[in-house]
Amino acid sequence: MAQGQQGSLPAAPPRTPGLPNNPLFYEFAGWEGIDTKPPRPGIDDSKVAWCDNLMPLGPHNLRAMPDRGPTAYTSPGGLTITHYDFFGLASTIVNNGPHAIVFLSDGSAADYAIFPNTTTTIAPAGTFAPPAGTIPGTRQYGTNYLLIATQQAFSAYWAYDGANLYGSGSVGPEITLLDTGRNYTSAPTVAAHGGSGSGSSYTATVANGQVTQVQPTSPGSGWTPGDPQLVFLTFSGGGGPATAFGQVGVNNGALTGIEITFGGSGFTSVPSIIITDATGTGAVAIVTGLAGGTITSIEVIDCGGNYTNPTISTSGGGGSGLVASGIITSGVLIENSVSITVPGGPYLEAPDVHFLSATGSGASGTAILDNTGAIHGVDFGKGLSHGFTGSGYTSPVYIYFSGGGVASATQRLMPFGVNGRSIESFNGRAWVTTTFQGTKTYGTAPGSAVNFSPGDGGFVFPATESDLKFQWSALRQSNGFLYLVGDSSVNYISGVNTSGSPATTTFSNLNVDPQIGSPWPESVEVFSRAVMIANSFGIHAIYGGSVQKVSTPLDGVFGTGTINPNNLPHAAVAEIFGVHCFMLLMPITDPITGSPRNCLFLWDSKRWWTASQSTALSKVRTNEWGSVITAWGCDSGQTTLFPLFQNGTTSTIQKTLQAKLNTSPGIHIEKKAMQLYALWKSTTASTLGFTIDTDNASLPITQGTYVALANQQGWGRSAVPDNYGVASGFSMASTSSDFTLIDVLVLGMERRLKV
Repeated sequence: MAQGQQGSLPAAPPRTPGLPNNPLFYEFAGWEGIDTKPPRPGIDDSKVAWCDNLMPLGPHNLRAMPDRGPTAYTSPGGLTITHYDFFGLASTIVNNGPHAIVFLSDGSAADYAIFPNTTTTIAPAGTFAPPAGTIPGTRQYGTNYLLIATQQAFSAYWAYDGANLYGSGSVGPEITLLDTGRNYTSAPTVAAHGGSGSGSSYTATVANGQVTQVQPTSPGSGWTPGDPQLVFLTFSGGGGPATAFGQVGVNNGALTGIEITFGGSGFTSVPSIIITDATGTGAVAIVTGLAGGTITSIEVIDCGGNYTNPTISTSGGGGSGLVASGIITSGVLIENSVSITVPGGPYLEAPDVHFLSATGSGASGTAILDNTGAIHGVDFGKGLSHGFTGSGYTSPVYIYFSGGGVASATQRLMPFGVNGRSIESFNGRAWVTTTFQGTKTYGTAPGSAVNFSPGDGGFVFPATESDLKFQWSALRQSNGFLYLVGDSSVNYISGVNTSGSPATTTFSNLNVDPQIGSPWPESVEVFSRAVMIANSFGIHAIYGGSVQKVSTPLDGVFGTGTINPNNLPHAAVAEIFGVHCFMLLMPITDPITGSPRNCLFLWDSKRWWTASQSTALSKVRTNEWGSVITAWGCDSGQTTLFPLFQNGTTSTIQKTLQAKLNTSPGIHIEKKAMQLYALWKSTTASTLGFTIDTDNASLPITQGTYVALANQQGWGRSAVPDNYGVASGFSMASTSSDFTLIDVLVLGMERRLKV
């Protein structure tokens, strides 16, 4: 007080009735997710030690999570579900929603249409038999096909278009319409030719006299690696012209040219050329150039066959001394071996000529029409009787025609020699990674899901990186990159380009992280802009060119369970209460009960929490349709599929909350809790149960109740049992359906100095 002034010190504030002299208020309302890394007293004030089946939506907003929805699919006849995935194709949109492909323990597969609730078998038993510890790789290619691969055999790659399953030995789903034709009055009959297979069938669509679409109705079977990669489709009937086709003989050991070393001398007239060989016959050659008594050029007009070492000499002409050798070409096509199976027509003009074979190249020719517009023959450019073309043909050669007003099309066979464990669609191509006969990655030509031909831009590249210890586990695309997730590393592919003739595909393949990867293929999942991966020490997010661990708050419990090598951790993404959530299903030892369980770790990119459903889960997968993202689970017995987090009104799953232990004002003061207050919003009738926790004990609160009716604001207060410690907090448990915990406050007092 200043000198000369009168007065007194202000009085102490009045005590609040019912409060101790030295009250302590511990408020819990941050709800920013769990942190299991430090002990409970070391947790940040906004975090909790455990939060199970309660979703932290933000401060004052901790909501009870829904239970699973009703069973949608049940496996038949005692079979189990080995894998499942979701897809939506243009051909199935008429069913108003997504489908699931379900792989069963006998090697069969079914197409389950969710909204019509119908199931169709698409592959018989024994079709899919991946090695133990692996599952089929599946990925959608646009809205056209669902692609499937396994590592069970050298050729194990399939495409499903919603009606047919195409695999090695069948035609593929991709048809190229070369000419629409003219003057069709109804749908023509379509048939496949070329190679040793059979049984494929088709439906053609006609509009304005032209074939506008060809749709396979059966993929057929019996094609082999020795057949051409393409088959050609012919059209007949429908009031329009028919497609011509045929076959060409292959001539091995053909004499296709004569090389002059010395043209001799003294020739006064054109001599005859004599060709002799131990095995070959039929070749005919003529002198086409003579100057100054020397032969300057010789032309072969009939190449014969079976030549190995021909001798070239002359007869007549008055000269001698010719030194020449024959040019032997294997697998040429000769004009007089063209056999037109169906002359087709009437063609309005000469169509283009195409040759199909598994081997050889370079053949060309011009179609010859008769006066009815039918194909009479093919001119190889050397005359009607003596032409030859191409080389290297060692397998059957088929000839077909396009243009000229007659419909024509080709169809690619399904590939041989492709198999895999993971598939991705990226940059208009299908990419498949495998460890079968060495770790490598296949890619298709641009714009195709089944064309792996190198001449069209398809490719295969081996894994040569030193940081790849065993295998590429998964392929995923995000942010314009294709990520190759290895068991202990991550690479990314960018700058994919196909150019040149023959087409060649190039790209950059760069390492993102040389030590962090995932040996668990089904833990790899796209989550918005990130690709999520998991391994034995945590969950990681791949952002652009970096890998970041995001699961540090789970370190206290992550990896405490035993991983089943035949059912590795699974990941999925779902929208829950309007929040985009990533989830990982993996075994842990529950920190509350001490028992093993399959736990869902959930993350909204900020907070972590855990969940379960009333049915124990063995697998989870993402189902996305029209920007609605849900997760679907498979039960522990692997016989049923059902949507997760759908039932919020009758759920009785246990919700468990374990708060941090508060040490304020310090660990030198022993505290006693006196009252626990709770505020919550109850959508359905709810009852909450609390315990008061200290570093010494956890005791249930038995005085007072925490009960609220449906659509009621719940408020509860209770005295707590004597429980002393230097740290104080609470736990809560409830089996009520839908409530939101807003605030919990523990009122306590300082008891004494801890000595």
